[in-house]
Order: sequence, then C-alpha cells, then structure tokens
Amino acid sequence: MLQAVGLHVITVRNSDAPADGGVPSVSYDRLAEVLPRADWLLLACPLTDRTRGLVDAAAIARLPPGARLVNVARGEVVDEAALVESLQSGKLAGAFWTCSPTSRCRRTRPCGRWRT
Repeated sequence: MLQAVGLHVITVRNSDAPADGGVPSVSYDRLAEVLPRADWLLLACPLTDRTRGLVDAAAIARLPPGARLVNVARGEVVDEAALVESLQSGKLAGAFWTCSPTSRCRRTRPCGRWRT
C-alpha cells in the first residue's frame, strides 16, 4: 500500500529474503544501513529477544533529521528515554505509537506529551 502512494519501502526482518510482493528486505542485523534513508520508520514487529530495544539511541541517531517514527509494535521495541530525548531535541519531527513500554503512557510522563 505504501508503494502505491509513491514511497520507497524496505522491510527489516529476520532475513534478507524479499518480502511478499518482491519488497526488498534486510535482516535486523543490517537495520543501521537503512536508517539514514528513512524519513519514516514504521515498526510493526513482534516483541522478541531480538526486537526488544531494537530502536535505541544509536538507531535514532542514524535517522535523518526530521524523520518520524511510527510504532504499532510493542512499546519495548523502542528505547523510550531515547525517543523522548530525540523529540525534545528536535532530532525527530514526530512519533506516533499505540503503547509505551509500560502501556501506561500518561500526560504526566514525558512520552504522554507526544502521544497522538
């Protein structure tokens, strides 16, 4: 669907084998290679030992300035403190997610101020 609106899509998954529809893929171990080209980082992966903390401060630093992060995976896939810092500093232009690491994202917590 994203390709239909003109976006270039690369999936990051367990292997480099192309995803359905011939979408190019890289393994989780190669995530750092594609982050500098990601204006949008969409996370929709299961929470496993491999994906817990997948997007940490180092990963966010590799994203281009003004990138946006969308997390519809489990909250623990993203380092919440690094996410908050990147939003406060302006490194990321925005972040959207369905649950925080604790699934209790309130306005009193830093993440709650950016939740949409």
